[in-house]
Amino acid sequence: MNYEYLCLAAFWLAVAACARYGSAARAKAVRAHKETPGPLSLEKETGPATQQVLELAWMTGGPGRVVDTAVAAMHRDGMLQLTRQGKVHLPQGSRARTQVENAVRRAHAEAGRGTSPKLAALRARAVARREVRAIGDDLAGRGLSYTGAQRKGFRRRQRLLRVLRWLPLPWLVLFFVDHSPREAGNLVFACLLALSAYAAHWVRTRVLPTPDARTPGADEAERRARQACVPAGTTAVAGAGVGVAVGLGLAALVGLALDGPEAVADEELRDQLAGAATDGTGSVFGDLFSGGWSSSGGWSGGGGSSGWSCGSSGDSGSSDSSGCSSGSSCGSSCGSSCGSSCGGGGD
Repeated sequence: MNYEYLCLAAFWLAVAACARYGSAARAKAVRAHKETPGPLSLEKETGPATQQVLELAWMTGGPGRVVDTAVAAMHRDGMLQLTRQGKVHLPQGSRARTQVENAVRRAHAEAGRGTSPKLAALRARAVARREVRAIGDDLAGRGLSYTGAQRKGFRRRQRLLRVLRWLPLPWLVLFFVDHSPREAGNLVFACLLALSAYAAHWVRTRVLPTPDARTPGADEAERRARQACVPAGTTAVAGAGVGVAVGLGLAALVGLALDGPEAVADEELRDQLAGAATDGTGSVFGDLFSGGWSSSGGWSGGGGSSGWSCGSSGDSGSSDSSGCSSGSSCGSSCGSSCGSSCGGGGD
């Protein structure tokens, strides 16, 4: 009997260690988080994805989403072309405007001069570049993302807890092969085994973050971003009158950063981005701890080709805002100005 209780104690120590690791990682992120990204500032119709938009992309979809957002911006502005076969071509004379776009261009160059790589291959190379990883490193330092090492730890401990959750069942069967179930001491041990299985399950689902988990600060940042960028057709802003024009180009990038390829209105670009994203591990942050990569799945709430209404706003209680929605009632005219049916209010 002493041997069985010794093994049970080791079981509980392993579960407790996993719980402590997850709690410590979350507490560290909370301590590091001092302020979430401010309200979205959408002032230009065209231009590269801003640093803030790229940070949103990392927090909601990992490094793959960051590359997708940069590729979409380059494609929109004619700095990157996609063939129907999914091959990527960079027109002569185009230059990178941000570090992430520079990563995309360098990844394209790695394929060889005169070669047009497939989007999936280009994406795989780009997410591994330091220009993209630097975004995650900065966010981790601010408590807005977990580090790659922490995510590796989450994955290993999730696997361990998955095994520990089912281990008591065969253990219980083998125990009663050699011990009588009528003895009180044996029944107590059986109850402890059942409790151990539940504890492993509870820690795995409630305490230890998953490899794709977001920090509390990242959840708050996404909530604030969605307050400034909500699906068209809903009440986006308060107030009356015609506000400052907001370019649809950047608004569309925000939708992509928040909800992935499903939020892209261009059907061909949406299909190609989605196809490249699914050609990987299926884990949002999978490329941080394995050879695979993907930004598919996880936190996707965007709708197909539905438009977006984006604006700048202060905190949740602020009444100052400006917005412009893209949808059937706005059309392409929103790119240059906002009419009475596509405006924002504010003082």
